[in-house]
Amino acid sequence: MLDVLADDFGGPYDAVFANAVLLHVERGRLERVLRVAAHAVNEGGILAATFKKGDGEGWSDRKLEGPRYFTYWREEALRRVLASSGWSPLRIADSTAPGAPERWITVLARAAR
Repeated sequence: MLDVLADDFGGPYDAVFANAVLLHVERGRLERVLRVAAHAVNEGGILAATFKKGDGEGWSDRKLEGPRYFTYWREEALRRVLASSGWSPLRIADSTAPGAPERWITVLARAAR
């Protein structure tokens, strides 16, 4: 099990795939986590990640047995955090399925080093 807030990601890998993982990282800590991820990939490595779309952050127990922390993002804010943490955004787009109650953003980025 990997603690994205405290652990080295290992590597080098060709990609980091973080489906519905980084949305639990507090806004002020995401840049550091993304920097660690950038160092875990080969030159030109890829980040693929999903985030909940919206504003704010906080605890929720909706659809869950216990509370979890969620941070909601907008595309431009994610673009800034990615760029400042060693990633070149390739695609940041709303990826919400038609009729879905929650909005999602999918990120595809390349390591900038």
